[in-house]
Amino acid sequence: MRRLFFLTFLLACGGDDDVSPSKADSCVTGDSDVQVLTTDDGIHFVRTPDAAFEGLEDYDFSPNYAELDGLRMHYIDVGPPDGDLVVMIHGEPTWSYLYRHAATALVSQGHRVVAIDLIGMGRSDKPVDTAVHTYEQHVDWVWQFIDQLDAPELTLVVHDWGGLIGLRIVGDHPDAFSRVVALNTTLPIFPVGGNPYEMPEDTSADCALGEFEGWTTFQEWMTHALLAPDLRAGHLVQTLTATEVSVEVEAAYDAPYPSRIYKAGIRAFPSMMTAVEDQNQPAWDALGAFDGPFLTLWGALDPVVGSQGAQDALTDHIPGARGQYHERWDASHFVQEDVGPLLGATVSYFITATPLDAPECWEPEVVVSALDCEAVCDRLSDCDPDHPHGICMQGCQLVDPYLTEAASSGVMPCMLESECGTFDSFGAALDGCMAPLIFGGQLTPQPGNTEVCEAVGPAVEACDPETGMIQVCEGLAAVFTSESMARIGDCADVGCDGMRECLMASNCTFVFDNVGAVPD
Repeated sequence: MRRLFFLTFLLACGGDDDVSPSKADSCVTGDSDVQVLTTDDGIHFVRTPDAAFEGLEDYDFSPNYAELDGLRMHYIDVGPPDGDLVVMIHGEPTWSYLYRHAATALVSQGHRVVAIDLIGMGRSDKPVDTAVHTYEQHVDWVWQFIDQLDAPELTLVVHDWGGLIGLRIVGDHPDAFSRVVALNTTLPIFPVGGNPYEMPEDTSADCALGEFEGWTTFQEWMTHALLAPDLRAGHLVQTLTATEVSVEVEAAYDAPYPSRIYKAGIRAFPSMMTAVEDQNQPAWDALGAFDGPFLTLWGALDPVVGSQGAQDALTDHIPGARGQYHERWDASHFVQEDVGPLLGATVSYFITATPLDAPECWEPEVVVSALDCEAVCDRLSDCDPDHPHGICMQGCQLVDPYLTEAASSGVMPCMLESECGTFDSFGAALDGCMAPLIFGGQLTPQPGNTEVCEAVGPAVEACDPETGMIQVCEGLAAVFTSESMARIGDCADVGCDGMRECLMASNCTFVFDNVGAVPD
């Protein structure tokens, strides 16, 4: 059993073991009498009081802990134990709170979600010496945690520094991961001696630094994070989101860090980049052979890594990214805060759309509902009609690969007859006709649209030129973004006036998967 040594931390500056009282800064207060604990290996750390996490907005999750080298790593574990496991890793300066909305959306679709707090952040233990926080150390800690899960199938979701850590781990241990979702992140590699970033010579607090005012360069952010006397996580989240963050949400991001001594991790993380050279090259090479489903979901308004080039660097290199529907949303760096429910629904859709037990007939790029049901039956007759996934026909009944077993057990009768049964695009049984909405590559139900369809195929009744929504009979609709319309082939450049005729001509009434009609 590890021993804990209880100390009294009396340095007003607080945080770094190498900070002596003579360097204490008058602008840093609030760290006196904070209880410091020590692992058997001599790592001094603090533990945020549980009271700091009471009553946080939209974060009603029970804490769980794993011990790693004498330190506690906190994580939430929600959803059915037998659901598809999704492990989510945040970046700096956030914690699992960032994934609260995405996790809720995933759990509602039957997935199990584990979202960790990196050591030094959230409810995890926080080493007080910034020197403890190294890139290689955090890679090791996170891999220890994932290895302890001993999960035969695992979908990894990574963001920001969670991606620098997580993608490195995927490259080092590719067989441990079934799927990967990357959000606004990268895996940096610099030639030996060619790292452009430099640590400040003096790492004591700079009392002249105020709040972070906005992104300029990584070097400036690294220096600000390390030296600012009052680095506030909530303020940074607000600065790098496209939506307005409430005072309550800002306070929730700040909750783990009541004073400077608790902030060594969030201060040090950007500086970890200075030690990155070519150690990621083997992992990057291994990612170049990773053929598991790999999806990128990007905040296009992110001034840090939001460029198309940053996203393409992953999708062009990783084989498993080919054929996936990568998205660029009107979101900033903290995608989870801007579009959390959409993120969760999209990851759920991605998991359902890439079954690990797919039959040989699986061809996701030709998943359509067609006017000529018999023609579709003929084209797909080689598929296994008894398999719950895949492009399979049973007589003239379509078993759509993006419906779960519960949803497809009754199957939709022939599309032309359009006797809408009980189905829901995510498998929850609903009466009447649910409207699958295609929105940026993700299937979601449309609440309240439960009228029984009289005819699915004969007409496209309306097209809203502003939203791109196309009504198909009374109860079905498809939303085509500019990207999804491009995947409809011949109809890509047709506006609302000609959409009905174009869809009719291409044997396509509505599309479940943003793709085009089955080729003639």
